[in-house]
Amino acid sequence: MNPSTPDPLDELLKASRRDVTLPPRFQAEVWQRIADRETASPWAALREKLEEWSQLLTRPRYAGAMVAAVMLLSAGAATVQGLTSSYTSGSMQARYVSMIDPYSNLSHSN
Repeated sequence: MNPSTPDPLDELLKASRRDVTLPPRFQAEVWQRIADRETASPWAALREKLEEWSQLLTRPRYAGAMVAAVMLLSAGAATVQGLTSSYTSGSMQARYVSMIDPYSNLSHSN
């Protein structure tokens, strides 16, 4: 549409506007209601604890300790998984033979 020609909807929108005056402290009361609902939430206590933990972990000393703990836990979990998978998938000798000769399992099944 050409910008020089007026849009008929513009006039309708201008005519439909009402001048509404908001009560005093309307915005402050809205924000107070929002704050009240957040504190009344059943998740409020959990949210507060998570905020405390996140503030604590932003300190370099605690963040470094957390990274070290996560690395140790993941290394331990990987070790345990590796040990359990090697024992549950067959004997170590069978695994060695299958690594040397991948077709060795095919010859035994025929």
